[in-house]
Amino acid sequence: MEKYLSAFRHLLCTCLMVSSASLYAGDKAKLNTESEVNNDHHIPSLFNALTQIKLEGNLDEWQALTAFKGDESNQDNHPNNRLDWQKTWLANDNQNLYIAYQNQGKIPHNDWWAWEIYIDTDHNPRTGYAEFQNMGAEYLLQGNELYQYIGDENSLGEWSKEWKYIDHTDGQVDIATGMTVELSIPLKLLALTPSKKDKAKLHILFYGDNESFGGEGEALHASSKGYFNYHVMPIQAKNKVPEKT
Repeated sequence: MEKYLSAFRHLLCTCLMVSSASLYAGDKAKLNTESEVNNDHHIPSLFNALTQIKLEGNLDEWQALTAFKGDESNQDNHPNNRLDWQKTWLANDNQNLYIAYQNQGKIPHNDWWAWEIYIDTDHNPRTGYAEFQNMGAEYLLQGNELYQYIGDENSLGEWSKEWKYIDHTDGQVDIATGMTVELSIPLKLLALTPSKKDKAKLHILFYGDNESFGGEGEALHASSKGYFNYHVMPIQAKNKVPEKT
């Protein structure tokens, strides 16, 4: 009996420690993430991280979050195919949008522009880059380089007239495996503020073309609707760590 009581006390203490850590996580440590309902729609939830996201390319802190699931069109086994999205995640705090993804093969550390992320910030398919189904992208992230769409129907196929370079964003390919990435984009670069809920809904799509590496086929990670939904929500500082006196 004493053995079972000891095990029960250990379990109770563990639960209290987890609850306490969650309660006293500060505002900077809180992230808004997405809990998946199905392939087309996601609803926001809160995840209290005990540490902030560190952009090292290692996805240990993302494993507790729900990854986006979608149609993966790259089914080829061509030896030169490098692009093959496996899992993707999004999260945000009040300053940044965080993106993480896992690739099937190794990603070049210094030349990974072909891993493209299209972001539709006004969720209007009639504005922005409209190459993909049901989506018009205002921004494009190539590797860790951010571009804004400035083109129109007369500039299709002319890169310099379609995309304007915005900034170099923080991002890192995992050195150990070369197969995972973490990125951070300041919300202000996307003209987003989490307090404006009507402007904080994103459509996002992950794309790449293996012909860039002498391979075959496109690598597309999106839902059956043609994109993933993500809501940039404000993080409220309800439970701050008490100051020591």
